Amino acid sequence: MGSALYTCKWFLLLFLSETKSTDELNFLNWLRAKASNIFSNACDFAILLEILWRVLQEMTEPLFLGIFIVEAVVKIVALGFVLHKDSYLRYGWNIMDFTVVVTGWVGVSYYGECIKNATDMAMFPYVL
Repeated sequence: MGSALYTCKWFLLLFLSETKSTDELNFLNWLRAKASNIFSNACDFAILLEILWRVLQEMTEPLFLGIFIVEAVVKIVALGFVLHKDSYLRYGWNIMDFTVVVTGWVGVSYYGECIKNATDMAMFPYVL
């Protein structure tokens, strides 16, 4: 208990005193370097997580879009598209589902065309 209190007092004196010896300055510089290194590593880890998240999204988006397309096609075949009384586009949830499928399909196909037509892959830094 006494040594912990002594260490705490030593740190307070070290950080609050105006005149510092060279040993204390060396320790403060070492501490600042370590804190900077820890912060830098934390920032690098956050950037890595962001890149992995974007890659995961890019990989799963076509998969889920395919599932939604299959669902929409099966419902359209079973119910009819528009003309019947109980057809696919006569229900609000199906209209929303159809809108999601169409916009997702346009987005995925547009992104694929951008990748095919790109001459410089530096335009897409998150694609591995």
